[in-house]
Amino acid sequence: MSELDIRRRVKPHKLREIEPYITIVERIRDYGAITPELVLQHLPPELEHVPERVREVFNEVVRRRNITFAEIVTQYRNIPRIDILTRHIILYECVTCGVKDLRTEALLEVLRDVYPRIVDFIENPEYRDIDRVIDEIASRYGESRIDRARLTQHLVKFAYGVRKIVRAYKCDVFEWLMRKKKYRELEQDLRIFFPRKMSERDRRALRAIVRIFSHRTNVPIAIFIIRSGEYRKYVSTVDMYTALTTMRSGAFLIMKLDSKKVAELEQRLLASSSSEDKIIVRLCSIRGIVRAVARLSLDPILYERGAFTIGYRYCAGERCGECPIRDVCKKFKPIVIK
Repeated sequence: MSELDIRRRVKPHKLREIEPYITIVERIRDYGAITPELVLQHLPPELEHVPERVREVFNEVVRRRNITFAEIVTQYRNIPRIDILTRHIILYECVTCGVKDLRTEALLEVLRDVYPRIVDFIENPEYRDIDRVIDEIASRYGESRIDRARLTQHLVKFAYGVRKIVRAYKCDVFEWLMRKKKYRELEQDLRIFFPRKMSERDRRALRAIVRIFSHRTNVPIAIFIIRSGEYRKYVSTVDMYTALTTMRSGAFLIMKLDSKKVAELEQRLLASSSSEDKIIVRLCSIRGIVRAVARLSLDPILYERGAFTIGYRYCAGERCGECPIRDVCKKFKPIVIK
């Protein structure tokens, strides 16, 4: 990953002090490169091979210098069910905004199971079908874990967004995404699928859509944003798992020469007499630090995915012996994120 060499971007006098933490950041980022998105691991059977085919076509078209945009669209359009995959992923993120108790893998499995009965809504979203779609989801996910009012609101926005793209812009949803040339344009235009007043969960869902379609390791549809490196402007979603990995591994110490807050936290850790002395860190107070670490990784999408997966699978349960970065992790177990 020569183009992602953090050391080349750090001044020599700083490098000596933070090099051990650069290694941690790189390992988290590189783990993200080999870890698929959860949503891509739980696709319905007829869609599960589409992402791989999209990546193959992307790699083919980026190698051709004289290919036109119309030719690229034609190549993508030849991929069976590509637009349904695009809509399915957006639908899932909209549904996450309408549940009270979000259990990611459980919800993905529900959508996979009900897909045969809601695919007609994905293909042709009619407002009159929304209650039926909610009933299908609620019957398997649990009525008590569904916020019907919010889910209705988000499915209405999903239907509105798809219908406007197809009818007003005269193109498929995947082609609409392909036309975006700037990261800010993509993020702003995707708001068509969300309420005007967005909650924190809505913003996380929006960024997830951006992340999935604007990176070559996911479903590389936003080709201009990927080829130009605009995807590196991605603003990471900082949840409990991403923050836990960043703090406990010591990756956050890459910022210690530039952040007084980080330097103070390091001193608190050094002064801690034993692992029994817990250091409470508020999630809201470190979001900026975690996002800065993700930016310094030079690929915030891969860093976020790596940090989330490590936090979700290993760090939360303190399964250090199985963790893929156990040989470089600082194992700051006194840090508790709240």
